[in-house]
Amino acid sequence: MLKGIGEKTKMKRIVAIVLLFVLITCAFSGCVEKEVTPPPTPTPTPTPVPTGNISVKTDPVNGAIYINGEYVGTKYAYEELLVGTYTITFGNVSG
Repeated sequence: MLKGIGEKTKMKRIVAIVLLFVLITCAFSGCVEKEVTPPPTPTPTPTPVPTGNISVKTDPVNGAIYINGEYVGTKYAYEELLVGTYTITFGNVSG
């Protein structure tokens, strides 16, 4: 097959053929490094904040109702609050 050329030239051609074979094999089998995109970081699920409801009624009088010093209504108040400790006070009363 390789008659008439020197041993050195024969060896260079064989090495070139082997390298070409390795490169083609790597290209089809994936041994060439590829840029890998990392999977997206999952968004953490927010922890639900515990809440509770409070209902205050000043009957038969019409009293101002305050929760932690903030006015929330007169005679009747219904509030959804974060779980915790609160101070309920009453202001002016009429009736």
